[in-house]
Amino acid sequence: CIGKSKGEGSARRALELLQKMAKLHESGNTDIKPDSFTYGAVVHALANSGDVDAAAQAELLVSQVEQKYYKDKDESCRPNRIIYNGVLYALAQGSESEPERAHRAMDLLHKMEDAFKNGDKGIEPDLMSYTTVAHALANSQIDGAPEKAEGLLSQCEEAAKIQNRSFPDLPFYSAVIHAYIKSRESGTQQKAEDLLNKMDGISELPGRLNCRPNNRVVNTVLYGWALSDASNKAVKASALLDRLRDMHLAGYKNSRPQLFSHNWVIYAAASSQSSSDEERKAIFDIARDAFQSISEYNLDPNESTYSFYLQACMALLPEGHDRETIISDIFSKCCENGYVTSTVLLQLQKSVPEFLRTLATQLKRDSVQSLLDEIPMEWTRKLAKDTP
Repeated sequence: CIGKSKGEGSARRALELLQKMAKLHESGNTDIKPDSFTYGAVVHALANSGDVDAAAQAELLVSQVEQKYYKDKDESCRPNRIIYNGVLYALAQGSESEPERAHRAMDLLHKMEDAFKNGDKGIEPDLMSYTTVAHALANSQIDGAPEKAEGLLSQCEEAAKIQNRSFPDLPFYSAVIHAYIKSRESGTQQKAEDLLNKMDGISELPGRLNCRPNNRVVNTVLYGWALSDASNKAVKASALLDRLRDMHLAGYKNSRPQLFSHNWVIYAAASSQSSSDEERKAIFDIARDAFQSISEYNLDPNESTYSFYLQACMALLPEGHDRETIISDIFSKCCENGYVTSTVLLQLQKSVPEFLRTLATQLKRDSVQSLLDEIPMEWTRKLAKDTP
């Protein structure tokens, strides 16, 4: 079935086939007639295609269905939730590059709610409808997006209590948390963590196990703290890594700490602002513990790990022999494992230039710049285009 295929060009072919069916029917062929199922299949093909104009095409098809049903009284083209959810998904997919789509998704959701209130049971929004709009808001980063997404969450929580509807689950809460983290505004990291804590409590209630946090949603909040300007971000990020460890020990599904988790704790420490030697030592201890615990989970450091940890060493350790020894040891491991990047060398040039000059001399290079221009291949052999 072309409508279910995700192959390149499949959505376009499905749309062309639908148009051909419509023309054949209009020309008198009563055996071929697009109905709600047909339109729904094409809408979902468009939503999954990633085409730039997919959302606009899906919205146009819905308009055609509505006209056939409401104006032409064609019962076979009765709009339904499946079709509308497909359009919502298409809108959410492109809301990052076209934020206005989030407003259109909200408008369509309200339209579904109004139709249901007026007696059209087949258009009642479900959990997927609300979750998809929350994703559209998160991706769009429009003004007030996190608050709007949380408003939908609260609305569904209340509706579930008094109208016997499905309670919000992990994907819904994750979408709202994602909205707060993507906004990068002051205070949103704590709001995201508050929601995470709320999920912990809710998941202990009868029938709400589907709200239990996993490593992905915890990592989202951890990442938010790491990129924030909060003075306590290293402590916050470290506490979330500890939370993942506890969840994993308790046997929670999909809770194992990942390299991503460790890397961003190290980054949170490396990018922290501290005013005293005591604070810097405490923050460095957080970075060191995260670095050392990577091996406990049979994980291997990558280029981001070494870059972040060297940054932490240079930013937080007092100048002196011990600092240079630690940096030398970490850099040696970085070289040995093939993860040296130009960023790492530039960090060394900025913070410990003498160390880099000595290194260039040992390699019989004419200058430090020669080393920066041509890093030994064995030092870079494992570099990949992966994320931290």
